[in-house]
Amino acid sequence: MKYCPNCGSEYLDETDICSDCNIRLTGENEYLKRKDAEDAELKELDRLSRVCVLENRFEGDVIRDALEKEGITFIIREFRDTAYDGLFITQLGWGEVMVSDEEVKRAEETIDNIRKDIAKENKY
Repeated sequence: MKYCPNCGSEYLDETDICSDCNIRLTGENEYLKRKDAEDAELKELDRLSRVCVLENRFEGDVIRDALEKEGITFIIREFRDTAYDGLFITQLGWGEVMVSDEEVKRAEETIDNIRKDIAKENKY
């Protein structure tokens, strides 16, 4: 059997392209490895807390730099809708910053300081 790496649909071995996603199918072993990796990533996300929603990529880049300088481990997850060819879902913002529960307070303080600095620069 072959599988679509995007939607997970199952196909006969003779088929090479997913009829829904129009992408190349993978073998069962590769598909299962990819699925296991995605499941492990989702478990990791369950142990993280959202500390802020990002308005745009610029803000994400600035906050990324600040958190890296502070030595805070984080994940920035972009809100993209694959159903609409990677467009961002504007109601949700551009993305979110997630950190471990132990780092929440430090991350929030760092992000608040960055946002204050950005607001000051925008006044002038």
